[in-house]
Amino acid sequence: MTKAELATILSYTRLRERSRKACELVLVEGKSQADAARELQISREAVCEAIKSVRKAEERYKAGR
Repeated sequence: MTKAELATILSYTRLRERSRKACELVLVEGKSQADAARELQISREAVCEAIKSVRKAEERYKAGR
């Protein structure tokens, strides 16, 4: 996923800044969820939930096009 694609999809979510950054680290930069969690000092579970939110928003985005 590109950074631009992620930015568009994030507009369909209510994620906070750290969660958005975690999604960027994992989905754009290819880091592991554990690495993103460590880097941002949040739980791996929080990263996982953020990724799930983005995937659901991506489905809504694609369905609406």
